[in-house]
Amino acid sequence: MKRGIAELFTDRDNIPDTGRVAVSLAVMAMVGLAAFDVIGHGNRFDAASLGMGIGAAVGGLGPYLWGDARRPPASDSGVNVNIER
Repeated sequence: MKRGIAELFTDRDNIPDTGRVAVSLAVMAMVGLAAFDVIGHGNRFDAASLGMGIGAAVGGLGPYLWGDARRPPASDSGVNVNIER
């Protein structure tokens, strides 16, 4: 299970991926702020706005991951030798 969770936040080179971490933090912040709004301020829970916000964040992650899958994997030396001009 620990490996599966780690794979959610790393790219195919097993390097932590900034986009995946940022989207997960944004979704957690949205849920936390929605809970604070309901508990702290006594407002009604608005599932539609929370769902649209989370959907937009996850929907924006899709093209990011699609572009990441198209790039060549990093070489062991840290220099990408597959550069096309």
